[in-house]
Amino acid sequence: MKWGASIGTSLGIVASAGCDAGTAGACVLANPGIVAGMGAGGTAVGAAADAISDGVNSYVHGNSTNSNLQTYVYELVDRATSDTLKYGITSEQNPRDRYNSDYYNANNADMVVLGSYSTRWMARAEELRLNGNYVINNGSFPPLTFRW
Repeated sequence: MKWGASIGTSLGIVASAGCDAGTAGACVLANPGIVAGMGAGGTAVGAAADAISDGVNSYVHGNSTNSNLQTYVYELVDRATSDTLKYGITSEQNPRDRYNSDYYNANNADMVVLGSYSTRWMARAEELRLNGNYVINNGSFPPLTFRW
């Protein structure tokens, strides 16, 4: 919110009017100080809120398509049949750490890293292409694509 000074000054004017009304005008000489003080206070609060907001807005989570982390495209394949179980992307430094051994064993799966991309957006585009081709050729997504 970039309005700290405006809001503070507005509150100062309201406080001045309240002071004048409550004291039958005895606050008239204090009004400029009240307005200036509230304006300065509002500016300080607004600046703090701006800094927090800007910090939150500049944080890019690893799953964001705005992420510039090294991102890998992978395929999970069935150990017995070599059938595709899933296409996915990960920014784990070691892509195979995306899943633990229990997951690999429960799904009889191995990971094959298909590519490495400098941005998540490029990796996501490749993942979508792979899944799209799979659907065209097989009529549905690979079996482990959705987790629900």
